[in-house]
Amino acid sequence: MMLNESLCEWDNIFEKCLTDLKEKYPKLNDGQLAKLVGIPRATFNRMKNENRIPKLDNMIKVLIGSDNIDLISDAVELVESGLGKKLKSALEISLNEKEVIAENERLENIFENRDVFVTYLLCNRKKGASIDEILNVLGDIGLESVNILIDKDIAFKMNDRIYLKRSGILVRSFKSTKYHLNTYSKYYQTENVGADKNYIHSLSEGLNEDGLKATHIAHKKFHEEIQRIYRDEKYQGEIPAFSVAFCDSFIKSTKTEGRA
Repeated sequence: MMLNESLCEWDNIFEKCLTDLKEKYPKLNDGQLAKLVGIPRATFNRMKNENRIPKLDNMIKVLIGSDNIDLISDAVELVESGLGKKLKSALEISLNEKEVIAENERLENIFENRDVFVTYLLCNRKKGASIDEILNVLGDIGLESVNILIDKDIAFKMNDRIYLKRSGILVRSFKSTKYHLNTYSKYYQTENVGADKNYIHSLSEGLNEDGLKATHIAHKKFHEEIQRIYRDEKYQGEIPAFSVAFCDSFIKSTKTEGRA
């Protein structure tokens, strides 16, 4: 049974999310807002009207959809003690970014088109992207992707350059991040090997729990260092670049079972 004070805390969080959504999308009704954040209308209504804490996945969708990603750890803590801290740990490097844009359900659906996603990334720079750059990376299909972004009111064209209407550091769901690993790998260019422009590695071994944790920490430190480089103005320029890293185990559970 949930504590009344926890319910009050969630009520306050949800009220802020709802207020922010209505300020951002004043022409949308509740059903349209529900669709925007990626939950059924009936579920959205229950979250709005019933005096109980919602399921974790619905809670996170509302927080991300309303650009309140910084409240995720506080909200998740209401569901399960300690879970908020774990989730915050998984996101903390990304949450250190300035001018964060949280990917909502609408963007995630649009980004299922990998070419549109790459076009978005090219345009998500201070100076936008030139038509020639987009054609160089994607060919003619890049122009189709530009039109999709413009039609969806995400981008606009000015002086033969494409700009996002709202630029910033995109924080995406883990599902979306996994989906686009193949998108990034397509652009790894073997001809750049040895030119100090790219790098790739793969390692596999049987590890214990301490080894998995040490690997996790190493990747997290690497993420922090790469983030520092990418956000340092002295390193920023005209070359559209990317960095991707991940680690995991091949099996779904790392817990040892059946030991005497």
